[in-house]
Amino acid sequence: SSDFDLEEEFDKLIEPQQSSNLSIVKPKKQILFANPNRKNDLGETLLHLACIKGQTNKVIELIENGADLHLRDFCGWLPLHEACNHGHLDIVKILLDNGSFINDKGGIECKGVTPIIDAANNLHLDVIKLLLDRGADPSLSDEENRTVLSILREKIDEIEEEDRPKLEAILKKLNSKYCSLPVNRIAVTPILVETQVDKLFVLH
Repeated sequence: SSDFDLEEEFDKLIEPQQSSNLSIVKPKKQILFANPNRKNDLGETLLHLACIKGQTNKVIELIENGADLHLRDFCGWLPLHEACNHGHLDIVKILLDNGSFINDKGGIECKGVTPIIDAANNLHLDVIKLLLDRGADPSLSDEENRTVLSILREKIDEIEEEDRPKLEAILKKLNSKYCSLPVNRIAVTPILVETQVDKLFVLH
């Protein structure tokens, strides 16, 4: 019906009320999975919502039932953007394993933000490392000319001490990737000259 509330239906799906009449829940699942790509008033599909909420099992179930990884919400975000934005590492892995676009820059309202830039903006270091390992392009910038490296440089003081080894691993990976790129593809080349994290960013 026209008043289908996707988020409400999703909440019912993932947290069905305790009831002895489980036949009430089953038809809901059948209805939802028969229409896995329906959208709410923000253009979000069930898969978008599962990625936002961190519902790993539902992401798997939705994909198995035909959810489209490449559908955008009305702003232009893919489910992968949402998973990276919210730091749901296992969901990011699942989406990549199923062919999600790792370097996608979103729709016209997304200002060129790739999944790895989304992760960097929120300092989800494990997600950044995974995306780099899976082949994300660190030289891509958003419309404000920000790359994953420049964002990490901006936010280095916000990173907790216990996460510094993760940052160091990311920067080593970035150093390796940048050094393998043609010089004319990047404006700034990071050179890793120190092991101390606070001295890792050096312009060349």
